[in-house]
Amino acid sequence: MKKTIAILMAAAMLTGLTGCQSSKDSASTTAAAAAATTAAATEAEKASEAPAENSGGVVADINGDGKTTIACVHRNLLGASGVNFRASYYYSAAQMENVELLFFDGNQDVTKQCNYIEDCMASKAADAFIVWTCDPDGIAGTVQAAHDAGYPIIVIDISLQCDQEAFVAAGNEEMGVMTGESAVEYLTKKNGSPSGNVYVITASNQSTARDRVAGFLSVIEKYPDIKVVDTYDMPTSSVDDGVALADDLIQKNPEGTIDLYFCMNMSPMLGLISSAATANRTDFVVVGGFDYNDTFVEELQKGEGNTILWSFAAQDCFKIGSQAFELAVDAAQGKLPEQKEFSVPGDLVTVDNLDEYLKNYNFYQEQILQYQ
Repeated sequence: MKKTIAILMAAAMLTGLTGCQSSKDSASTTAAAAAATTAAATEAEKASEAPAENSGGVVADINGDGKTTIACVHRNLLGASGVNFRASYYYSAAQMENVELLFFDGNQDVTKQCNYIEDCMASKAADAFIVWTCDPDGIAGTVQAAHDAGYPIIVIDISLQCDQEAFVAAGNEEMGVMTGESAVEYLTKKNGSPSGNVYVITASNQSTARDRVAGFLSVIEKYPDIKVVDTYDMPTSSVDDGVALADDLIQKNPEGTIDLYFCMNMSPMLGLISSAATANRTDFVVVGGFDYNDTFVEELQKGEGNTILWSFAAQDCFKIGSQAFELAVDAAQGKLPEQKEFSVPGDLVTVDNLDEYLKNYNFYQEQILQYQ
């Protein structure tokens, strides 16, 4: 429409000039002006169709190859979380058309994670990033730079203080509440009333741990005779660190000192199970874990009274990963989510419901085994 108006205006101007020029000159001038006007309109149309220069917002198909490529930047593949996140990505990608997946395992090295993101940007290898970090503070600047450059960002499990399209995680606070209720049940059974000494192991640099602890304490604080006698802030989450911590706790806290240990993830819980067996300690129990682990299952299969594991919480990592991947694909194609946070419910597993949990878990694993 704008093009048509411009041409009509040019024609009207030229009509006013015909009285001062010869018919030959007038025709020549009219033709030249019309051609110039047509060319200008064409250029204007092209400019209006070209993508606007990015000013910090995400850009659909940013690498311009017509495909949707998602780069998944992982912290590790040490436990069920990492394995199932990865499986869910490949499973989801296989169900979609014209969608490709890049996967990188940082193996607990945030510098490698940052370098990979920067390499993907430099080579225009990806259209969006899914980020599961081992160091929230260490990676936030790089992720922010990627977002500023127009890349959609989906963060999973551990939150980041930077711009992002969505954060997908387990319902960590809700699982903490379930774990707190399980702890009260044990303490009541052991001591005849909701009372006893509790030791809390957390990781304040991780949003997941903070939420789990908050949920757990929201229950414990309702019972004045349940005392949190100490808290340990674990800076890293490797299994080796968990074992080292557990050995130290076993030595520092003799029998009868602690009734129950709350573990914000599986590393200290695995450590305490191992150290307790080595020291022949059965005077306390552990709860938490917040992930599937074969050792947890084997311990519960021993039956109540034959293990120090009272219960464990388990997040649905496959569902978390699947939702994150779908959000990343949509964002890379220009469809941004209306909400920023997505919470996926988890389970509390005990001796009583272990068989039912395993039936559901194993069926799920069979469906995705080929993608692990």
